[in-house]
Parts: sequence; structure tokens; C-alpha cells
Amino acid sequence: MKITRRSALLGAGTFLLAGCGNSRNPNLSAAADLARSFFADRAFTDADVERVPFASIGVQLGTAPEAMVVLATVDGNDLTWIAADRSLIVTRHGRIIRFTSGDIDVVTAPGSTDPVADGAVAAGDCMRLLDFPKAQLFSVPAQSTLAATGQARVTLLHGEITTRSFTETGISHPLAWEFENHFYLDAETKRVWQSNQNVTPQLPPIKIRVLRPYSGDIA
Repeated sequence: MKITRRSALLGAGTFLLAGCGNSRNPNLSAAADLARSFFADRAFTDADVERVPFASIGVQLGTAPEAMVVLATVDGNDLTWIAADRSLIVTRHGRIIRFTSGDIDVVTAPGSTDPVADGAVAAGDCMRLLDFPKAQLFSVPAQSTLAATGQARVTLLHGEITTRSFTETGISHPLAWEFENHFYLDAETKRVWQSNQNVTPQLPPIKIRVLRPYSGDIA
């Protein structure tokens, strides 16, 4: 599989991405290997983001340094981001619907009711079913409630913007897991510009902020 002209960037340790074309089965391993040779062990800057004309997000796991991740593939509304260490994040309208890293693999299962992933964030209830294939746990329920919490300023590539903020509080009784997520979206477009999401009891929250939004072309 031919790697496209994006081969790009990052520093800050683990999340350094490269992408392939629009294929659903790209040579992601080769792309990740190539990415390791670029800008190792340094934090990214706004100038770095400007130099890579592809959709990108900033990803921060807990208190770790923020890393820049470039979009790899698109399948409908599902955006896949692959890191140099083979970690994988799939988002749908800003919601993380899959996270894979090392021994951790969590996937939102069919049958979930999720206004965030549906692109219709609003106050109300949510019921997600979570699969943990490596742990042989499937359709684990996670109930939550979304509540509007006013306005908030978030910092993007070209300065701050005012967003509508929503807080999601939830629980998964089978996992004895309580969580709280935050989403910050454009009042008109409904785009989620920033979020703090818990994907599994094993990890701290994952912060995602959009640096360069997907505009329909990742080649």
C-alpha cells in the first residue's frame, strides 16, 4: 500500500502519526514506522500543525504531555487515528468509540444510545454498551446523563473560542465504575472542539482538542 504525502509529525513521546490514503485497510504499520523518524522527543508547536495540511487533534492522557495526532482513515463518520506505538483511537462526532493500546481494547457496541456519537449533543440520558474483547467482556452497560453547563472558552490553533459545555456523569454497575466526561462544542455547527473522556476504569481521562478539523479530504 502506498503511503500518501502525509508522513507527519509529532513529538511529546508516544503519539506520532502518519496516514495512508482513503483505503479502509491501509498499511498503518509502515506509516507508523515512518512517523517514528520525524521530530522525536520534542513537543509540537502551532507551526508544526500549520506545516501539516491534514486533520489533526491534540491528545493528552492524564497528566502526560499533549501530543499531536494526524487523521489516518475515514469510514463514514468514524475517524481513525493511529499512533506510532500502534495505539488506536476512533472518534465519531467527537466521541471516542474505540480505544486500543497494549492490553486495553474497548469498543462501543451496536445497540448503544448515544447523542454525542449521533452528533446531537443535548441534555438527556445515554446508554452505551461497551465491549472489552481482550478481557472477554461484551455489551457491558454504561449509563450516563448529559447536562448543559453553560459556556466555556477553549484554546485552539488560532486562539480561543467560546463553546457550549456539557458534562456527562455516568456509572457502569458491572465494572463498579463511575465517570465524568466533558464536551465543548460549537453552538451552531455542533462540532465538538474539545473533550475530556474516560474510556475504561484502567486509564485516566483522555483530553482531545481539535487542531485542524477534518474537511473531507485526508489524502
